Amino acid sequence: MPELLDIPRAARLAGISRGELQRHIRIGELETFEGKIAINVAETWS
Repeated sequence: MPELLDIPRAARLAGISRGELQRHIRIGELETFEGKIAINVAETWS
């Protein structure tokens, strides 16, 4: 199972703003689980 990161940390690691990451979640490009994002998905945006 991939490591789950909270959204602010995933955004920092991807080098984008938290709002930008949330936009990708909102439009369905990314999925979350209990408010967290899988690290392999987060790396896609880096």
